[in-house]
Amino acid sequence: MPEKNLNTDTDALMKKLQLIKLQQETSRISRFSALLWPIVAALITAFLSYSSYTVQQNQETADLKNKHRELVHQALANATDDTGAGERRIAGIWELLQVWQERDPDDESVIANVLASQLSLTDKKYELSRCAAVDVISRLNSQQDIDSYDPKALARAQRTVRLLFGDKSGWVGSVTRLNILLRSRQPEEWSRECNSSVDVSALDATKEAIRYNWKYLRNVNLRGVDLSGVRLYEADLGSALLSEANLANATFYCANLRDADLRGNHLAAKSLRYVNVSDYTKFPDGIVLNKDEIFKLDDAKWLQWRKHNFNLKNGQPVVDGEFNADDPCENLNNQSIQQDQALRGW
Repeated sequence: MPEKNLNTDTDALMKKLQLIKLQQETSRISRFSALLWPIVAALITAFLSYSSYTVQQNQETADLKNKHRELVHQALANATDDTGAGERRIAGIWELLQVWQERDPDDESVIANVLASQLSLTDKKYELSRCAAVDVISRLNSQQDIDSYDPKALARAQRTVRLLFGDKSGWVGSVTRLNILLRSRQPEEWSRECNSSVDVSALDATKEAIRYNWKYLRNVNLRGVDLSGVRLYEADLGSALLSEANLANATFYCANLRDADLRGNHLAAKSLRYVNVSDYTKFPDGIVLNKDEIFKLDDAKWLQWRKHNFNLKNGQPVVDGEFNADDPCENLNNQSIQQDQALRGW
């Protein structure tokens, strides 16, 4: 009997201990769960919120891209419209500038080439369209991009110039190619300009597209083009290739010609006053320049000279300090225009 009671007491004790242990374990899990669950719930909520936000952003991006595509297609359709009035085509050409300013690299090639194609329109009714294209082409590279220290902005300006005018590595731009094709069909000695004539031919329009981009024509490939009568005074033609080009009556007053190749045809020394050159600038044989009217500034100094209105002091470029509004190269250009008009009987 005493042995039976002992076993019973032992069993009761074991059960009590197991119950206590179970209660302790349950209590730990409960406490742990109570602490962990809010954290888990917050993480799940944050993940779902982020996922929802990402989906929404992706959808908005897709919607914006679709709207941009529609704008591009509409502008291209208007700019190449042969059925409507000329005004619609001109409006489309200016719409392309609006699209360009949204800075989508995917648009650059098609816009540049469509604008260049407008220069080749030979029908009389498209004369104003040609000059509208010239004007828009001149605005593709803003002065802000050209002067920017942002490598992306400068790279975009360089891509634009390459698309339109090629580069000295041999790439031929769309405007350069068009000028050469038109040159062989309708050779001219003079050039009509959009701001002074309504009789601007397709060849004239390609010349104007080049002239209007005078602020940045570095490294361009203008080999073999017709630049006769084009006023490229104050132009930045550093490292440009103009060999075999028709340069009759073209002017380069105050132009940056560092490392440029100007071994074209009919280039006259009188058109090369106050030019900036380097030891690697190439001129046709027989060209003798006035040593007092040539300078050897680096690109940065020449740009400073341009910002100082090409002022001269004691015969030297003013690159810092005070300067005035009197631009000697502008004066030379105006004199040249008057002389050319007299020769042409205008």
